[in-house]
Amino acid sequence: MERRHALKSMAGGLGALLALPAWANGWSKNELDRPQLLSTGELSGLEAVCDALLPKTDSYPGSKDLHVHLFVEKMIADCYDKKTGDRVKAGLAWLNKQSDSLFDKKFVDTSGKQRLNLLESMQVSNKKEFVDLFQLIKGLTVQGYTSSEYYMTHVMGYELVPGRFIGCKPYNPAD
Repeated sequence: MERRHALKSMAGGLGALLALPAWANGWSKNELDRPQLLSTGELSGLEAVCDALLPKTDSYPGSKDLHVHLFVEKMIADCYDKKTGDRVKAGLAWLNKQSDSLFDKKFVDTSGKQRLNLLESMQVSNKKEFVDLFQLIKGLTVQGYTSSEYYMTHVMGYELVPGRFIGCKPYNPAD
């Protein structure tokens, strides 16, 4: 009896292994990379927010160049509850509404100075949820930027094993 059970289990496992490549071929890179939390318009709004917080300079690339907004979206989708994702959508809609009423254009189409003014008004808003949302997006933007490959290799000078031992150092009695 035990042998039949073992043979059935092995046959089922072999069938699953044969079906896996055919099932995995249906995947696309875009489906695996992006969590689909935000629509295309909302994602471009989040990109504009991240770019306003860390813009491109003469010395360093901006958050837009490093695709930090995709990191922020992935973190919100994977590490926070659905309510936080809904608050991000509401905050981006609020920014568009404020931008439309003040500048007669969408937040994405505004200049860098106008974006900063809108984000500052969000930061000092009477509504605690907007202040918290601004802090969340700002923190995730900085985290995404400072954990990017560019930052770690070009700015920080990433070392695989830091803190090496230097054995031949001249002795100084004052030390």
